[in-house]
Amino acid sequence: MAECTRLAQDAAPDAELSVTPNEFGTETHALALVVATLPDLPSELSVCLLDKQTGAAQLSVPFQDLPDTLQP
Repeated sequence: MAECTRLAQDAAPDAELSVTPNEFGTETHALALVVATLPDLPSELSVCLLDKQTGAAQLSVPFQDLPDTLQP
């Protein structure tokens, strides 16, 4: 999941990051939840998708307007 961390750092260089991989993902892809937190701002939740064969990763844009029960 190092590639997911790198993408998150590039997207939010000043944020405190938490990258939580899904233990299993799918047969071809690994998944991780990425939470970026900046002082005095709400945390932002994104998803990282990692291709297990190529190592290529993609980071979603942050989810908007999450219900309170899903706030990171």
